[in-house]
Amino acid sequence: MLGPVRKIILGNFFSPESDRSFKWYESAAMVLRRKGSSNKYFIEGIFNQKELSQISKSWRSYDIVDYSRKLIIPPFCDLHFHWVQD
Repeated sequence: MLGPVRKIILGNFFSPESDRSFKWYESAAMVLRRKGSSNKYFIEGIFNQKELSQISKSWRSYDIVDYSRKLIIPPFCDLHFHWVQD
């Protein structure tokens, strides 16, 4: 049996972009979309609450996973850093 077309993960997202920059999404929603007849989901986007309420009006099926009090980071992400040494 296939799951819903979309899953919405609520949380605080940390997304490294390079060694020197990152994106921070506070109280955001990551939307995952199921592709075709598989049970594999792919990231459709990360949206704030206002954007999510607008785009989700036409969706027929979705699950919500509430991690709103959690920090969500990519897997296998090295978050440590070194202070510049003189």
